Amino acid sequence: MFKKIIIMALCLLPLAASAQSKFGYFNYDDMLKAMPEYTEAQNNLNMLKDNYESELKRSEDEFDKKYTEFLDGQKEFPKSILMKRQKELQNLMDQTLEFKKDVKEMLSKAEKNLMAPVKQKLDEAVAAVAQEKALDYVINTAGNNYPYVNPNTGVDLTEQLKQSLGIK
Repeated sequence: MFKKIIIMALCLLPLAASAQSKFGYFNYDDMLKAMPEYTEAQNNLNMLKDNYESELKRSEDEFDKKYTEFLDGQKEFPKSILMKRQKELQNLMDQTLEFKKDVKEMLSKAEKNLMAPVKQKLDEAVAAVAQEKALDYVINTAGNNYPYVNPNTGVDLTEQLKQSLGIK
């Protein structure tokens, strides 16, 4: 009986050793920023930001000009013109504030739309490399969430991902 237990234990030992999960790791943010598509998306986003900022500047300059005219003439204006000009200024200010809010939303949406294909490409490369290396999971070390990963038990995927994505 004792021999059977020892033989069974010896037979199960390799199974227990192979049951350990294999994992890979890399810094998602660094890899994303190294992709040429990321740079292109950021350039497009910056151009869009510049366009919106110049339009906001134009609106603010228009408001400043009308406000200065209002201040210069407020003592001479009849009450009805004074009220009309105040309403115009209030409308301009409201429109500018609304536009600023819209710009924030539009830029956020544009960033998501521009970055979605870049992230998808990286995610697909990660999945392909992980499958090729028969890994059970991949750890994102960005943000110092994993300050230490033992390189003897995990596989650093950085170089293979760079190669897969064509990053130098």
